[in-house]
Amino acid sequence: MNNILPQPEIKTDFERQSVHSEHVKPLLLMRVHLVKKALSKVLFDTSNFQICSCHLDQEREHTPTELLDMRCPSCGKCFKNDKDELAFNKDMVIYNDMDMDVDVDVDMDAGIDVYEDEHAGVEAGYEEEVYDGAAKTYGIGTTFMKTFNSDEYAAERMDNPYFPFTSKPDWEMAAFLLRSELSMTDIDKYLHLEFTRKLPLSFRSSRELRGHAEMLPSPPQWKYQTVLTEFLTTKTLRVFYQDAIECLQSLLSHPLLVDSFDFIPQKVYESAECAVHIYYGFMTGDHAWELQERLPDGATLLGVVLSSDKTKPLKQAARLGVMMSNPAGFSRYCFMPLVTYVVDTSEELAIACITMNASPVTMATRVNFRDSTRHPLRKELSTLANIRAVANFVLPSELTAFFEECKQYFLNCVLTPFWLDWPTADPSSFLTPELLHHLHKMFWDHDLRWCIKVVGVKEIDFCFALLQMCIGYRAFKEGISDLKQTSGRDHRNVQCYIIGIIANTAPVKFITAIWALVEFRYLAQAPWFTNEKLIELDGSLRLFHRHKQSVIDASARQGKNGGIKPWAIPKLELLQGVVPSICSHGAIMQWSADPTEHAHITVVKQPARAGNNHNHDTQVCRYLDRHDKVD
Repeated sequence: MNNILPQPEIKTDFERQSVHSEHVKPLLLMRVHLVKKALSKVLFDTSNFQICSCHLDQEREHTPTELLDMRCPSCGKCFKNDKDELAFNKDMVIYNDMDMDVDVDVDMDAGIDVYEDEHAGVEAGYEEEVYDGAAKTYGIGTTFMKTFNSDEYAAERMDNPYFPFTSKPDWEMAAFLLRSELSMTDIDKYLHLEFTRKLPLSFRSSRELRGHAEMLPSPPQWKYQTVLTEFLTTKTLRVFYQDAIECLQSLLSHPLLVDSFDFIPQKVYESAECAVHIYYGFMTGDHAWELQERLPDGATLLGVVLSSDKTKPLKQAARLGVMMSNPAGFSRYCFMPLVTYVVDTSEELAIACITMNASPVTMATRVNFRDSTRHPLRKELSTLANIRAVANFVLPSELTAFFEECKQYFLNCVLTPFWLDWPTADPSSFLTPELLHHLHKMFWDHDLRWCIKVVGVKEIDFCFALLQMCIGYRAFKEGISDLKQTSGRDHRNVQCYIIGIIANTAPVKFITAIWALVEFRYLAQAPWFTNEKLIELDGSLRLFHRHKQSVIDASARQGKNGGIKPWAIPKLELLQGVVPSICSHGAIMQWSADPTEHAHITVVKQPARAGNNHNHDTQVCRYLDRHDKVD
């Protein structure tokens, strides 16, 4: 069992790298991907509509200008080159990625090089069932290189790939300064140093530097919109965002990301008997198969991961579909259902329109959070029916009465949730377990507090201060009880040592309960799962529930007045959804809030500090645009 799906082939959707990078020369070699892939790869992270992509800063020698005598490897039809426009033979049939058995590398200057893909298909000995009729292509769309060459400075870049900069060192200096948090004044001071003035730079001031940056190829632009409210607010509300469809197309058409997508739902089994199911990426889960069944024949499923609710373009694409181009330039009929929403527990409640006394994904309420079995799902139809019932009984304008009536149904008084008109969107499905808040933050807020209660503050601080930390781990020289500003990494580090710290100090059954939760969190972070691993994961949670009384017996859950606290822990109830989520959506380590939490720094705090308080909103957008161009 240990050699199932070797680690290099099972990286998570956010860590996946091209297995054929050695075949790709930036901006020279565009890879035409025509083969089914064994592993489900990247989903689209449109958190705050910031989507990471490559923005043409790779070194290159020439710009490709023509494609000669290209043939489709499926049907043999010819592409004809006519003034840099590719005209596809009109009688070309639609073909399906699953029918292909070769990868084609197209070197723009050297013709066609066909080679066998040793990574195609699942690992030897494993059985794969793919969804027949999914992800067909429909003729020629807009290629990445055509969009790149339509830039007004494309002619200059044919002679100088670093234009508007004069050389690679000139570009590297500019990129360093633009990525730094230096103000324009600080950059000017640096550029006016005697040493710096001797360097052959194409810019001599921060204003010139930013002017050069504006001439770089433009990714999807940042925009802002003022939010109008019925009631007065102390400050004007504005939302900063990128167009989600433009971001998805930018990713989907990029030739360097050709190995980062899987368009076809699949079921992978350990053997030909199909007795042991293997789950890893989203496309191997049951939900992808179900969504594909709802789409037209030949449609491409592009699951969307969100951390923002500015979703109008995506709703239209989920309902009607939109034609988008892949890295080879072939058009796909794409639908974009919402597959997961990465947020913390309080935001989940707001999205599901539920109060804090109930679960956002199941029918469990506060008194049921301690239960060892999962309650029925809180389906969107049930929530919408309750909202309509309250609105018909009490007018929303009668605030006090309306709020009181909503409490009877555990509603938070939201009348029109954003997912109301999003096809297939159901909070009980897209609100998936999230590692940072549901697992690691729960340990810090609850498990650790229980251990401190049982072992004692001085003892646990003393033990952590004595630990000889390994490289890469934080040293807690002053202990952990008084830590205020902690990160997810701190939570993970403490989990690594907590069982050894409380051993021989706390009661055995108490240690068993804590160990069961730590083991559950450890197993839940696996990049792939079989049926046996899921049983082991579920067994760890059941073991905790069998021993959770020991936490109360050890006086670890006492209130301020000495009474016993109830098990009203929402995150504890949400742990019941980890195993079902793996079966439906794949490994949960795909859905981490770490990128979006970090975006609070790179997309919010840094742009806000970089401005001079004049035309603040416009300056924020231009700052983000410059950084996207450089990155």
